[in-house]
Amino acid sequence: MEYQPVAERWEDNGVLSPTESHIFTIQGTPVLMHPSEVIGQVIMLWLSMNLARIVFPGLPRLVRWLVAALWIIIYRAAYFLHNIGHIISAREAGAPMDALELRWGTQLDVYLKNDVTPPQHMGRALGGPIASGALTLGSYYAWRILRRIPGLGWLARTWLVVNAIGAAVSLAPSPTFDGGTLLKYGVARLTGDESLGKEAVQQAGSATVAGLAIAGLILLIKRRPVYGLGCWTFAGIMVADLFVTQGKRP
Repeated sequence: MEYQPVAERWEDNGVLSPTESHIFTIQGTPVLMHPSEVIGQVIMLWLSMNLARIVFPGLPRLVRWLVAALWIIIYRAAYFLHNIGHIISAREAGAPMDALELRWGTQLDVYLKNDVTPPQHMGRALGGPIASGALTLGSYYAWRILRRIPGLGWLARTWLVVNAIGAAVSLAPSPTFDGGTLLKYGVARLTGDESLGKEAVQQAGSATVAGLAIAGLILLIKRRPVYGLGCWTFAGIMVADLFVTQGKRP
């Protein structure tokens, strides 16, 4: 029997908790919002304001607020389109996403049925990077056209950078990232041993963390604090994902 996503009967099976709101549905997958999403957006706005103060120290406060708001809108739009890629590819792989949950300023892909085949796991993971990669390519050409126009050039460049970072980050070899899923189940499909896939993710992830730590240090020495701290922040996220969420110690 072909797998039918829980999302198609979300009202009856408890996917929607009493504290969540159903916003709309995309290809049978409900988009749900948790109350913590409001808090997450406030935190994101505060962080963006402080980043704008560092990147554009000479701008008036009102303009920095506008820049911070635009950053958040661009980031959320790119992230959402990334997840639409997951929704489409998961359905095409025969293992649809059960819900897309918005909480704490992030977007969580909910899969209640995980006893699917390695190709289906890979199909679920592949759509996001493909979507972000396509957006990066398209936004590059848009930036080439608009780069000399004041305002529009900055927006096009920001959209390009956000999508490029999204594509690169999603392919990181870490357990809950798309790259980790693709590596794990790719190795499992080739060897028939899922444990070898898990070990491959741990090794590749540890090497990536080391590379990010070194890159961050070099960027800080070269007085590029935003990029350097960005590398260290992502390295910290990967350490937590590689070890803490897996019940291991670094």
